[in-house]
Amino acid sequence: MLELDMFYNKNRNYERGNALFLILIAVALFAGLTYAVTSSTRGGGDVDKEREAIDTAVDDNCEVNVKAAEQRLFVVNGCEASQISYELPDGTNPNPAAPSSERCHVFRSAGGGAYACGAYLVSTGCDLSTLSTAGDSCSGTVYAGMDSGSRLYVGDTDLSDSNWAGAVAACAALGPEWRLPNNSEGNTISGNRVAIGGLSSSESYWTSDESGSDALAKRIGDGFPLGTTYPKTNTFKVRCVRRD
Repeated sequence: MLELDMFYNKNRNYERGNALFLILIAVALFAGLTYAVTSSTRGGGDVDKEREAIDTAVDDNCEVNVKAAEQRLFVVNGCEASQISYELPDGTNPNPAAPSSERCHVFRSAGGGAYACGAYLVSTGCDLSTLSTAGDSCSGTVYAGMDSGSRLYVGDTDLSDSNWAGAVAACAALGPEWRLPNNSEGNTISGNRVAIGGLSSSESYWTSDESGSDALAKRIGDGFPLGTTYPKTNTFKVRCVRRD
């Protein structure tokens, strides 16, 4: 008889435990439903904030996607900064210096394997061809003058000081057409420094010219654009460039 009572007691405890568990589930479902209904009936301001948060999350996810692909190209595929291509699936924005194997393409399965997204698909909305004099600007892009037979543009502001790898990534984050200037482009920027504006006259800027664990940094903000090779782990200023 005692064993039977113990069996019934255990069974009742088990049933009470199941009931409590089901109640907790019901409460959670009700809370979720209440939130959904409340969210759907909130004012436009809250909806706008939620949309803004979603857009921010999408942009952040895009940057993580691209930066992971860039690291794969540098570390796994052994690509140099000058070889990185942000060519889109439709063939626009090619990099002639990229290997034909596409191992240095960010948006190719043979390369970084990233999907084209966010700013990498969006035009600046500027007709850069209308900028005719060094210093002319449009939506944060400044005409820096002619270099090696083609038009050179530079960002209108310095990015955060960084080591070389961070500088490469920071320029890429502006869009697939942006990158660090090479040595020649640094000289062109220096020649038109007054018109471009905002450049430091006493500090060095990273360039895309590299050799192993070192890269060239130049004082592009003064009239004597001296360049010196430094370890890529050093920290220097960053100003990005692009061409048509």
